Amino acid sequence: MSYKIMQYQLKRKVKAFQFLIHELGFSMKEAQRLVDRKRVIVNGRKLTRKSAYISGDIGIVQFVPNSQNLLPIFQTPDFALFDKPSGVLIHPNSHQTDYSLTHEVKYLFGPKANITHRIDKETSGLVIVAKNRKAERKIKGAFEAREIKKGYLAYVHGRVESELFIDEPILKNSD
Repeated sequence: MSYKIMQYQLKRKVKAFQFLIHELGFSMKEAQRLVDRKRVIVNGRKLTRKSAYISGDIGIVQFVPNSQNLLPIFQTPDFALFDKPSGVLIHPNSHQTDYSLTHEVKYLFGPKANITHRIDKETSGLVIVAKNRKAERKIKGAFEAREIKKGYLAYVHGRVESELFIDEPILKNSD
């Protein structure tokens, strides 16, 4: 499972935000995200206000990455290139997803690393991973500006009589 509930016991009343930031070491943005996504549980109930005073049994639902030893085929201090195998998700699609490329990326490079684009689960191919936020902005910007282009190559079984180049959508829109 990708998410685990980390348990804490808080004896005195303190503001939820102060507990998350000062006691557990989350950044302000991370603490806000935990509350917004209802990943803070106080005495069995999901916390909805960061300014609430909390005490007692505290649970924090956190993403815990795991590894299947998929290593990058190339990397620099700012980015890495993975050869994603067919059958591997880019992102977990539920709390029950056991493994995705995101698991590997967070396991290897930490919480600030992110995948910069997607390919389908069934598709194998190269995926660019930014190791930090600055690199992520640059790489995603390059995709948007079409400075980085994605291409696909299909393998076919059987005999192909002559070389063929197809530059058409695989499936036409039904409209």
